[in-house]
Amino acid sequence: MNSKEQLIQELENLPDQLIVQVLDYIAFIKHRHCLQLEKPSNLRASLHENWWDH
Repeated sequence: MNSKEQLIQELENLPDQLIVQVLDYIAFIKHRHCLQLEKPSNLRASLHENWWDH
């Protein structure tokens, strides 16, 4: 069983009142992932260098 199948199985056994919380958490993870994709990888280094130059 792969991770997706395992997740689906867990969701099927989850009480309905917890489904909303799971959906909120998934939305949070997706949002965080999108933010990480938008950041340039060298942003931290350039900010660090600029901080010390001033």
